Amino acid sequence: MDKIYLILSVITLLPVISKAGMVRQPVKDESWDFLLLAQFWPGASCIYFDEYTECPVPQGQVGWIIHGLWPSVFSGQQPRMCDPSMTFDITEIQPLRTELDKQWPYLNKSGDSTFLWKHEWDEHGTCAYTLPILQGELSYFNVTLQLHSTLDIFSALSTANIVPTTDNLYSLTDIWTAVVNKYTKLPQIACLHSKHKYYLDQIYLCYNKSLNLIDCPETHHHIYWNSMTKAKKLKLSLHFESEKSEPVNSQTVDPRDYFIKCPRDEVYYIPIPDRKTEIDTKV
Repeated sequence: MDKIYLILSVITLLPVISKAGMVRQPVKDESWDFLLLAQFWPGASCIYFDEYTECPVPQGQVGWIIHGLWPSVFSGQQPRMCDPSMTFDITEIQPLRTELDKQWPYLNKSGDSTFLWKHEWDEHGTCAYTLPILQGELSYFNVTLQLHSTLDIFSALSTANIVPTTDNLYSLTDIWTAVVNKYTKLPQIACLHSKHKYYLDQIYLCYNKSLNLIDCPETHHHIYWNSMTKAKKLKLSLHFESEKSEPVNSQTVDPRDYFIKCPRDEVYYIPIPDRKTEIDTKV
């Protein structure tokens, strides 16, 4: 798939978005190169919050959920908190509340469900404002929901026989390759280390300012460190063809250049808890 075309919901056409017209006074450099859509695996998020058997996963949730949409740069650190004067107002995104609760939940049972949304707006939404389609809370959250709705990481992994289980570990390279095969773009993978075990935690996909999927950069460009920088390189030759039958892309890459806080080889991809599930997260 070479491009993703969005049909934005009618919500983005509302005539009045109060914060879209406000006078901005950015206090930091807010220039950026691309957007990174971060998605959580709920099972790992519940491990992170140390509440696996009581994790408030939305009823019927089976897929990946949103972490955030982050303006990013190809070198250096992401811009953050670009304009503190653009304070978060939950009423601005009330028309999206049902979808936010399903696709963008906050899985810490002790926290307010709006905590994550406020954090993402303060940290990243205020920097995304420089792109007209992302101006204002309603637009920023709506576009993020729409981008997420075009993806199905769960299906991409399942097609490669990578399914949540407590019994097996999966190769990170196989996980990464499954996403590449589905979307013909290079993703990043982040892992969670908890109680001496590594879990598949997040998958990042990248977009240009026209909201088309692009290859993510290697993680040494990322704000987080890459545990694989000193590991022996494992080169893969990737060959894939877009749905538009354009010339076949061929490139040789090391998947581990796209891993963040990950082990050398395998991780757990654990099931989403159903309140009846218990797993051993100890050694």
